[in-house]
Amino acid sequence: MTQRRSLEDYLPGDLTIDDFVTQGANRTYFDRREALAYLLLKRHVVPISCPSQHNAQPDEEEEVRQATGRTSLVVNTSDFFAWGYSDAEHFRSDGGTESELYELLKFTLENPKRGSTKWACVRWQEQPQAPIVHEMIKEAAWDETMRALPPNSGDADCCEWHRELQVSNVEMDTT
Repeated sequence: MTQRRSLEDYLPGDLTIDDFVTQGANRTYFDRREALAYLLLKRHVVPISCPSQHNAQPDEEEEVRQATGRTSLVVNTSDFFAWGYSDAEHFRSDGGTESELYELLKFTLENPKRGSTKWACVRWQEQPQAPIVHEMIKEAAWDETMRALPPNSGDADCCEWHRELQVSNVEMDTT
């Protein structure tokens, strides 16, 4: 019996940020649709349903729209910063190479497993919780960018391992 392939299997493994950017006569173009498609296929962004909010009394047509709401694409950041902390990080997809979408794509192309984690941490200006840091160190995904971020605000009270990690980070920076 053959195993069913996912759409993700058809993506080239050697994509770089340059594959999503083209140079025009007077400007640089960033292909947002291709970037979003890639991030969706790689499961770095997920769709969530956002119900519409209206203060006024809706008419019948508006009631139908309100029931359906809208869908947003977000980065799932649940448990990045604390266990049991369900969250999703919205990002702006407008603009070119200065957009949050561009930065998110760049991080995920550089590190397919932990790119969205790194993006969220840089955006929050905080390291992830200690168990995530520990996993990232094992995966060789813990780098200068992550070490330079301020420690996770909840970890100082939680475990000895995190305090030892901070000492280790300082020692690595001084050598």
